[in-house]
Amino acid sequence: MAATLIATSASEFFTQDVEDADPLGRNVETGPNPPGTREAQEHVRDRKLAELRPKPPASAEPDGAVKPWKNFGEMRRLFEQVREQVGEVRYLEELKLAGVENPGQFQLASKALECYRRLARIAAQPEVA
Repeated sequence: MAATLIATSASEFFTQDVEDADPLGRNVETGPNPPGTREAQEHVRDRKLAELRPKPPASAEPDGAVKPWKNFGEMRRLFEQVREQVGEVRYLEELKLAGVENPGQFQLASKALECYRRLARIAAQPEVA
């Protein structure tokens, strides 16, 4: 077993003994399984693999909506663009409805996205003469 772990450089992901799972000697969480059992080893392995799996992108919203920006700077730039399109008064009204005075005050990405989409819809409406 040890030779296989060394030869494949997999010792950081798999272990021969549950006790070896934490080199600092801290207690290893083995779930409902007693330490030293195959079930405990499998639990530790599965938990480590789950931690290594890629996480969904930060820009993905729970409802599947994707933000049109990748970072805070892009968000501010897009808010400035839509500000020019809708006008200062309407822009500030919408921010006030969202509970902020400027885009940098949004605590939740979903709230910023909701406000931005409202402003974008307003900007897309044809002007009434």
